[in-house]
Parts: sequence; C-alpha cells; structure tokens
Amino acid sequence: MKLQIFLSDTAESRAAMAADDALLRLLARGRVQWLATGWEAYLCQQFGIAKQQDWPLAALARLGERLPVEGAYWMLASPVHLMLQRDSFSLAQPAPLALGFEESEALRTSLNRHFAGEGLEFMPGAQGHWHLKLQSAPALSTTSISVAAGRDITPWLPQGVEAQHWRQLLNEMQMLLFGHEVNQAREARGELAVNSVWLHGGGVLPSQSKAAPCKVYSGDASLGGMAELAGLQHAAIAGLQALLHESHAPAVVQSSYDELGAGWCELLWQALKARQIQQLDIYFPWSDRMLHLRLKPIDVYKFWRKPIALEKYF
Repeated sequence: MKLQIFLSDTAESRAAMAADDALLRLLARGRVQWLATGWEAYLCQQFGIAKQQDWPLAALARLGERLPVEGAYWMLASPVHLMLQRDSFSLAQPAPLALGFEESEALRTSLNRHFAGEGLEFMPGAQGHWHLKLQSAPALSTTSISVAAGRDITPWLPQGVEAQHWRQLLNEMQMLLFGHEVNQAREARGELAVNSVWLHGGGVLPSQSKAAPCKVYSGDASLGGMAELAGLQHAAIAGLQALLHESHAPAVVQSSYDELGAGWCELLWQALKARQIQQLDIYFPWSDRMLHLRLKPIDVYKFWRKPIALEKYF
C-alpha cells in the first residue's frame, strides 16, 4: 500500500517526537525536504480543488459534516484569544479555543443578534469553529488559522478590496466580546477569554473534485468534505495498527501524533521491512510550510544514515 500521514500537531508533539527512536530512524533513512505550503492547501491541490479567494475549507467542512450548504458563501469563524505582545498581537493557542456548548452558543447568539443587519449569520460548526454564512462572495482573502496560530497576526490579517470593511467588522466583534458574561466567567476561572474571531477558509462548495482512489482517515471536517466530493470512503482513524491490518488500498491519514496509537513509528518501520508499505509519506506541518519525509522499503537498509536530533530538522 501507499500511505500518506499528515500530522496535525507537530509543534505540540515535538517533545514526544524527539524521544521517539523509531521516528528518528525513519527521518534518518528517508528523503526529507521542506514544502512551501500548508497541509490544507496541499490536500486541496491533491484533491483537485481550486483556490477561490481562499481554499474553500468552510464549505467543505459543512459537506464533511453533512450540513446544508445551500449554494452560499461560507467562512470558518473561529473563536480565538489575541495576546498582546510588546508592539503587536499574537494568536494564542489552542486556536480555536475549546469552549463548552453553552459558552459557544451564548457567544454565537450575541454575534448573530448584533450583526443581523450586516447579513452575517454565525452557525454551529465542528472542531470548535463556527460557520459564517454569506449570500455573496466578499472581495477578501484570509489566512488559515493553522498558519497564523502562535504568531504575530499582522501579516495574516484579511487582505483585498473589502479588507478595511471586514477589519472594522472584526473590531466590532472584539468590542462585543470584550464585556461578554461568558468571558467574564472564563477569566474568573483563569481561562483565556474569547476576545476575537478569526475568519478564514472562505468559498462556495466546488462542483466536483478528483483524487486517486484511496481511503481517507481523519476527524477533520474539511478533509472529510474533500473525500465526500471525490466519492471516496472516509472515517476517523482508530489507530495505525488497525489501518495496516484492515487495508491494502492507498490511504491518506490526517491525525494527531497520539491518535495514531502507541509505537506507531515502529509499526511503520516493520511494515516497510515487510514490504507491506510500498511508499510512505509523512508530513509535518509547521506554520505555512511542511517537512516532508518519504521512504520506500529499500531505504530501511541504508545503515550508514544515522539518526540525529529532531531539532536539526526544524
């Protein structure tokens, strides 16, 4: 089989990865290169999905969650915390913030009440995002939250003809959220307040996509939508060992480090040695780039390539 793995939490899992001898062995034996693209853009391209103003992640997420799309323009509206630095703001992690159902609904209801006259409708979404429904496409381009998280937001703010109007709307959202009772309660508990909304992933649902036949394993709603549009099977990952035992078809996996199960790198090493895997690609997203590792069975026998510290790669 050919197996592609996209890790969703490279930065958060660096300590665990640095102590994973099997992963360091894989990195040493394989071909490693940096790709100048984020994982969402890369997968959209693999699935033949064209970029609109943005990569249409919100519309794809609704399809992946089997929610109505209705021919509208959709954006991901993510509740976030902007942290004041010396002379700028950074997008704090986790992004989006993890909110309870009642917290999320209270904030969303307030936003809908305030912006009803602007034609903005915030709807429930998945994975901590809200879905913003618009009746027409704004002249606006945005940056994925996976790229901007943990960084100074200045170069990643909305761009385009209508950017000034949308930045004013964002300022209004921030003012509305500032004194909200949900945030007062969060701060009293020592939790980060939702002091802004990050808009990204805008677009209409593409009419079709194309991808080589494969199985898709991911809990990401947008990737589920890509698979759905291409007519491919998709499901959440239940550990890498189960996948290797159950499938010989090409597979695309998007997952956190821990979700792949204990000792998953050693499992991959053994599967390469047994030629159960003909080609292995692991992608480590890192802001707006990815470290790409490729191995084939012959690579496990390149004994002269010795493991080095993970930090050397990043």
